[in-house]
Amino acid sequence: MTVLIIIVVLLVLAFICGGLAFHMSIKRGGQNILPKNFKKQNKLPFRLDTTWLDGVAAEDIYITSTDGLRLHAYLADLGSQKWAVICHGYTANAKCMSTFGEQYAAMGYNVLLVDARAHGKSEGKYIGMGWHECKDLLLWLEYLEQYYPGCQIILHGISMGGATVMMCSGQKQLPTSVKAIIEDCGYSSIWQEFSNLFRSNYHLPTFPILYIASFWNRIFNGYWLRRDDSISHLVSQSQTPMLFIHGEGDRLVPAWMLDEVYNAAKCEKVRLLIPDADHGKASVVAPELYWNTIKAFLAKYVSK
Repeated sequence: MTVLIIIVVLLVLAFICGGLAFHMSIKRGGQNILPKNFKKQNKLPFRLDTTWLDGVAAEDIYITSTDGLRLHAYLADLGSQKWAVICHGYTANAKCMSTFGEQYAAMGYNVLLVDARAHGKSEGKYIGMGWHECKDLLLWLEYLEQYYPGCQIILHGISMGGATVMMCSGQKQLPTSVKAIIEDCGYSSIWQEFSNLFRSNYHLPTFPILYIASFWNRIFNGYWLRRDDSISHLVSQSQTPMLFIHGEGDRLVPAWMLDEVYNAAKCEKVRLLIPDADHGKASVVAPELYWNTIKAFLAKYVSK
């Protein structure tokens, strides 16, 4: 009887820990109770400067997701046929990508800065880690094609945004107007990324905690976390040219994940590994190399 009681208590504790891990990782606002070292490692990789976004008087636009959420983005129509659709990372928001929008505007692109679900001005209780955001991004692309016929689109995503654009890369619904994709420090697998986070930041074992968190995610967010081990598979289905960027010193999304997605890609591809750059900081550590590589890459696929 004592053994049975111990087993039941352990199972209850495991389910509580798994639920807490789900809350901390996936539920909007749950990251407020993350460990301090996690917040320190995941601070914005660049200075939050919205001068450009405010100066161009970007329009607030909204669409409705397939599951009924009101999604938001900032649209800056600068009179070009070229569009840069920019996706931010985990717990960030579209405003955080203002300096990226400024760079693309200087390159002659209109800019769409997307607030992922459960971030910024977009509705949503739960973060999709790229899975739901990929479906949302396809809707934003439909929006651009509808209102700006003949547009040429490039996708640029960082971290979770990088995973999002990689997931989109292999979708059959990806419109031909998307000419190139740039992913910066995106993870190759949601499951592997959470395994890394659980060990290094939460100090929790993958088993059984992550499995139980996946169970809670399936109930409240609609999918098993292991389902998205297919990011590399989706990349392998892409026919759209892709630029893969990563920081060699990335502690949050290890650089070996770059090898997985890059090696999986069968499309035209370029790889850029920035020495000493931590997560999301490649553009800060080596800005000239970063943006010159992007310009040279896009020049091959986007007409002037």
